[in-house]
Amino acid sequence: MTNMNGGEGCAMKCWGGAAIFGALALVFALLAGKGFFAALVIGLLVLGLLGALFNWLFCAAVPQPGTTTSAQAETVSAPASPVAAPAAVTSGAAVVDAAETSAGQTQATEATSSEAEAEAEAEAEAEAEAEAEAE
Repeated sequence: MTNMNGGEGCAMKCWGGAAIFGALALVFALLAGKGFFAALVIGLLVLGLLGALFNWLFCAAVPQPGTTTSAQAETVSAPASPVAAPAAVTSGAAVVDAAETSAGQTQATEATSSEAEAEAEAEAEAEAEAEAEAE
């Protein structure tokens, strides 16, 4: 599928095929009742997009099996980033480490708000019990 010669023949064939499809798109757009300028724009778009696609698909260099590209080598040699430890909770308040991400900060905020809600519910139950005893 790819040109193993690395010559100019592959690119010329790809752009030639794209030019044929662009000309067909121009003719079909004219037959469909589009104006000449609109048909020309459509034909040029087809030419450009298909030419680039065909070059990428058929003329790109294929790496030999067992070799890595420079991008793959960088990802393999790069160390994994450390994962932040979860925040410690002491005396009912969440301690947020400065190195944590905003997601961790959001979780800590949610933890303190849920603790506040639990305290409010406990106070409401205590008031309800006090009113029941008073009656």
